[in-house]
Amino acid sequence: MISLPPRSQWLGWLLMTTVLVVYFWAAQRGWNNEITDAHSTRQAQTAITAELIYENGLDPLTPFNGLGPPWNVPMEFPFYQILTASLAHLTGGDIVAAGRLAGILGTLVLIPALWIVLGFVGLDFTGRSFSVALLLTSPLWMLFSRSVLIESWAAAMAMWWLAAFLKTMVADELEVRWLAVALSIGVLAAVTKATSFAVLLPVGATVTVWLWRHRGRSIPVRAAIATLPGVVAAFAWTHYADAAKAAHPYAEFLTSTNLQSWNWGTWEQRFDPMWWQQTWSHFQQVMPFWWFGLVIAGWGFGNACQRLALALGTVAVATGPLAFANLYYVHNYYFMAVVPAAVAVVGISLGVIWQKFGTNPGRRVAVVLVALGIGATQWDAYRDGLGRGQVRDRPLPALGLLLNEITQPEDHVVIFGSEWSPLLTWAIDRPVTFVRETYETDEDAWKASRQGLAPHDYTVLVAMESVAGDMEFVRHRCAELGLVETATASTPQADIYLRPQAVESTKSFISEARTAGRILSARPNRMGPGESRVEFIKADWQPIDYATQGALFDVCQPLPDALFTQFPPARLPAFDQSILHIHPPGGLRFGALSRDRTIHFSYGLRPEIWQNQHETDGVRFRLFGRGADGKQRELWGDLVQPLQNPMHRQLLQVEVDLPAHTELELWIDAGPDHNLGYDWSAIGELRIE
Repeated sequence: MISLPPRSQWLGWLLMTTVLVVYFWAAQRGWNNEITDAHSTRQAQTAITAELIYENGLDPLTPFNGLGPPWNVPMEFPFYQILTASLAHLTGGDIVAAGRLAGILGTLVLIPALWIVLGFVGLDFTGRSFSVALLLTSPLWMLFSRSVLIESWAAAMAMWWLAAFLKTMVADELEVRWLAVALSIGVLAAVTKATSFAVLLPVGATVTVWLWRHRGRSIPVRAAIATLPGVVAAFAWTHYADAAKAAHPYAEFLTSTNLQSWNWGTWEQRFDPMWWQQTWSHFQQVMPFWWFGLVIAGWGFGNACQRLALALGTVAVATGPLAFANLYYVHNYYFMAVVPAAVAVVGISLGVIWQKFGTNPGRRVAVVLVALGIGATQWDAYRDGLGRGQVRDRPLPALGLLLNEITQPEDHVVIFGSEWSPLLTWAIDRPVTFVRETYETDEDAWKASRQGLAPHDYTVLVAMESVAGDMEFVRHRCAELGLVETATASTPQADIYLRPQAVESTKSFISEARTAGRILSARPNRMGPGESRVEFIKADWQPIDYATQGALFDVCQPLPDALFTQFPPARLPAFDQSILHIHPPGGLRFGALSRDRTIHFSYGLRPEIWQNQHETDGVRFRLFGRGADGKQRELWGDLVQPLQNPMHRQLLQVEVDLPAHTELELWIDAGPDHNLGYDWSAIGELRIE
């Protein structure tokens, strides 16, 4: 016989039942839409990996489409993607629907962990239900917990680690079961999303120190066993992922070293008022700022344990954006990691006030009315804000859908002239390689990528943006791949090149698409660049004759071994000194040195450009290293555009690390339009120490 809950719990059950209905109603809105709502790029990236696991299993563990072979570029450990693929098998194969369902399950898994944590501050059933209600009606949580994102599961696993950690730490006798849960969940949470796990680490550290002072030496040992394996696993996973990315022809830009500023942000960013304004704006999608007035009341009414919980919850909320400044600035969904802590802080305050009023019905009614008012505010914020975007069914990129229709599943598509776009990759639904701008002239990476496809090769070439106008480069690549050197189809964004047999087989479709306006009637007259990328691919490096040219290169120490240029270099006056001018395309090559060094480089454009307002799209300076493995790696790069950026109207300075036994190349290239006009480069110094 089913027993009813005690009367003291009825309000809590009613509150949670109501918000669950609201949450599920919000979650199903736009359920059948494409993943083109908020942060579609990240959703598409997650969906791609989940779909590859669904189709091909776990070999490799972290399948990746968008940068070509090898099709393995580890990001986070794919726990959520594996779950999504498993749900797709159970529900009929719709990855998007399975991903949304997985996100909702993450919410349901988080609630018991949050409930356990709230129990440590002495709240009764109804008192704890306030935090659950706030979680399920948070506008940010309502949207992103049903998106194809790992966020709800990352937060759930971090909260389960904290729940098990607290169970382990407060027990008089060692709870081996809870210690095992904390250890295992901690490892999984850390490798799935270290930035979410890190939010709660200060809470664990503070609890450890506090209990250590009161309970003795066993406390740090328990804490270390429960926490350190996760921290070590996060570092080990990062090392593994970095090694795989570094070995990939086109993925080295995704290593943790190259993304350090992107992930962590800069100190200057943290002191920028714009950062605080944007971060505050994101946080108000979690809850209105006036909620924190309740925290003051909770602090006043609460006991020592409850005050500590309020302080630790506030620390957790602040840890995310302060530690990962740029991620939280750019992506509002990163605040999913701090939503449980934020709602716990406010929910604890409501629960403390609720219990303080005891059996006084009038005052308790007032608390309920406050809770209902908060819920109404949450609902309005969701309906008028994030909820609107959730139900707007935007189409997938037209170029991607077109490429899907004119290609076959066995085709391999290479795209030049665009950064990797997960959403475009998702729409194409073919093996795709985006060759980023920094790799367009990297022949080593190009050869390695093609070898990775063997015995197959690229069968479709897409030229976008400035590459579409570089016909010499496009024809060069088409000739290598055996593609027709005339575009089969053109859109405003791109030209598409196919193999001869594919051109014949798609004639009917191309004609219909052209009639329907999906394809341009003819290739547009895309202005060609003054400099072609082929010039760097076929660069003729010549040894320098120091008997006749030695004085030209005195700004370099040591002196370069070889020179590539189409125009004679010159020493010219600029910035009150004598600079070396090498007109793009050009470069210098330096031999490898026996130990680690530092490159001191000063560079820029000659002042006559902005003094006389000469039109130029700028000059790109890049430093490349070639190590013992023979692989070319970009060490540093900068696009100097003094007309657009007044800060570039000087000799710029940079220091770059140069590993031992690494050849160095300085490339001086035209700007994004490859227009050679007024590309008057200036090298003030290139010193290797």
